[in-house]
Amino acid sequence: MVIGALGWIIFALYRHFKPARPILMLSPAGISYHASLLKNLLIPWHEVRGVDAFERTGASGIPDCYPDLTAVLVSREFYDRHILVKRSVFGGPKRSWDAMFLPKGSLMQMVLHYELFSVDPKHIREPVEARWKSFRIEQPSSLSDAKPIPEARQVYGAWSIDGSPWQAIKFLVPLIGIIGVLAVSTGVWPR
Repeated sequence: MVIGALGWIIFALYRHFKPARPILMLSPAGISYHASLLKNLLIPWHEVRGVDAFERTGASGIPDCYPDLTAVLVSREFYDRHILVKRSVFGGPKRSWDAMFLPKGSLMQMVLHYELFSVDPKHIREPVEARWKSFRIEQPSSLSDAKPIPEARQVYGAWSIDGSPWQAIKFLVPLIGIIGVLAVSTGVWPR
């Protein structure tokens, strides 16, 4: 238990000072997505055909709309050339892929599940839609060197110390456990 608690504290501090690569980044160049299912994907804004609520056609043929899930619409050609080829055997089960990429007419939907980022659905849709509207008419050549601006970006899916009570509990409980076990084992605290 002591080794596990120390390991967790060391890992949490390591992730604070060297955060993992964010899952989703929005820049003037496009949507950058990096997760276990799909790594190093960049969808340029000029390839996005729309940002909408996710729709799935049920068995009855009537579409079901999920307003909390944001779907980025891309052409089937872009999907086949740039997204489908990145799917690896080790990328997870096919049903996970099918939950993220679904057809909608002649387009493909890339669903941005807000649960991945632990934020409200509007904090996904509003920034994606605003950037798409701002950058969709830009020429790809003018954006080739565009990088996300660190001061102006919001990173979802990356770990950091935020001072929340839950995060304090995750640090303090293992620390109290370590101190308790060490106190009992050294005889400082009577059994």
